[in-house]
Amino acid sequence: MKLFIVLFSLLLMGASADRDDDRLTFVGYNMPPFYMRPDATGISGAVHEIAQSLCEREKLSCRFTILPFTEAMQNISDGKMEMGGPVAKTPEREKHYYFSTPLFHTRLAFFGLEKNVKNIKSLDDLKGKKIGVTKNSITFESLTEINESLKKKVDILPQKDTSVTVKMAELGTYHLAYLNEDYGKYWIQRYRSKLQEVPELKKELDYHIIFSRKSMTEAQFAAIDAQLKKMIEEKVIEKITQKYGLQSIESPKVERPD
Repeated sequence: MKLFIVLFSLLLMGASADRDDDRLTFVGYNMPPFYMRPDATGISGAVHEIAQSLCEREKLSCRFTILPFTEAMQNISDGKMEMGGPVAKTPEREKHYYFSTPLFHTRLAFFGLEKNVKNIKSLDDLKGKKIGVTKNSITFESLTEINESLKKKVDILPQKDTSVTVKMAELGTYHLAYLNEDYGKYWIQRYRSKLQEVPELKKELDYHIIFSRKSMTEAQFAAIDAQLKKMIEEKVIEKITQKYGLQSIESPKVERPD
């Protein structure tokens, strides 16, 4: 087993030979409570804790950073950084990344001021609305599909940073923001925001950790993913997600209280 760990580490070091050190880089983007830098104390969140535990179990030296979503994804795709998350799986993304076993159950939802939320009951009610999303994210892809079905009657406004999208909806500049539901609820609670969630039109999905196909072999990924599956079996993931009020993959899909 020790020999396997040494060989595995050497293979990963080779992928990082052009950098200042041989540590693996985990890059996330600001999406509380999954991954965040809320203050000067550093990065925190459920994904951060899961990745820390994973690195410790695999005897890997890892560092953590945070970038806007598009930049984080590009760095992993290019092989400049080895892993990141949380990320929803799509066929196109699977061409560039290895996807871990799913770790979280979550949903996408619309948020806005009461005056903009109260009359949204169906997809047709989104016509003519200005809706903010994070650029190149799963919310962007989902809203683009919705817009196609509505004959492009929605004004989609992509932003680099999700917090900008939320603030624009909070000001009423956007009618709605299309967000990860857990992030939207976190924002409302932490900042005592007047935003409200549209009860209808939610979309369920799972989140994963991703790994670069350019800097990691399939065998290396398989070893790491096996460790994540073990963490699920041992309830490590469940304990971390419960700490942050999230829903882990082994938990039943139930309607969470608002």
